[in-house]
Amino acid sequence: MEQRQPAHTAARPGLAVPPHAVVELYPRAAILAAWFNAWRAGAVDGLIDCPVVRPDDPFNGSDVDVPGWQTARLPLGAALSMLPDEAKAAVVLPVPGDPAGLPTPVVPRAADAGQAVLIPLAGGTVAITPTMAAEGRTVWHAGFVPTTVEPVGDIRSERLAIMELLTFAVSVVESATLPSADGRATSRRVAGLATVPMPPGSAGAAVELARSSATLITIVSDALASVATRDRDATLVEALAPLGRAGRRGLAVAFSNAGGEARS
Repeated sequence: MEQRQPAHTAARPGLAVPPHAVVELYPRAAILAAWFNAWRAGAVDGLIDCPVVRPDDPFNGSDVDVPGWQTARLPLGAALSMLPDEAKAAVVLPVPGDPAGLPTPVVPRAADAGQAVLIPLAGGTVAITPTMAAEGRTVWHAGFVPTTVEPVGDIRSERLAIMELLTFAVSVVESATLPSADGRATSRRVAGLATVPMPPGSAGAAVELARSSATLITIVSDALASVATRDRDATLVEALAPLGRAGRRGLAVAFSNAGGEARS
C-alpha cells in the first residue's frame, strides 16, 4: 500500500511543552532524510517538493571534508547533490540526557536541535542538524564523526511496540482525570498529524508507524505539560516519561525507512 502524495506542509510548530520534552512534530531532519532517500532511489526529482527545504535556506558544511561543501552560501540541495549516489540517510532524535546513540562530537548541537540527519560516508558519518533562523528559514549545519553510525530499527517490530505503548498511554491519561480543555487540545493536535509529510510512494507501514509514534509523543508530552505545575500526579509522570523515548525511536525508524518506488 502506498501513501497518496501529501500536501507539502510540515506540521506547525508551537507545542505547549518545553522545547526538549519532545522533538518537533514532524521533525525537519526526519522529513529531509525520507525525501533524500526517495530522491536517491529515483522516486522524486530532487528536493524541490520537500516541505522543509527552501531555496534560500543556508547550509554550513565548513566543518566537513566533503568536496564543495566549504563554499560560502551553499544551498542545502546543492550540497546534498555532491554526495555519492549510493549515500543513504537516517535520522536520530536525541534530547539532552538521551543522545540516541550519537557519538560525543555531534551530540551537543544535535541534542539542542532535537534531531539530526545521519549520512554514512567513507571514513565516518556526516550529521546534519537544523536550527531556525529569522523569518522561518532553516540553517543546516554539517558535522563529521570518524565512526560509522548506523541507527537500527525494524518497522514491523516498532509498529507492534508503538501500538502497545499507545494503548497504555491512553489508558494512563484517561485514568488521570486531566482538565477537559487539555484533552480537547490534545485531540486537535493528534488530528493534525493525519498527513504525514513523507515523499510519494512511501511505504504504508512507515507512514502508519510515523503517525502512531507522533500520536504517542503528542499524548505523552501534552499530559506531562498538563501536570508540570502541579505537585500531585508523580505516578503519572513516572508512567509516561519513558514513553517519549520510544515514540522518538519509532518516528526515527519510520522516516529512515520510508522507502519510495523509483519512477519508471
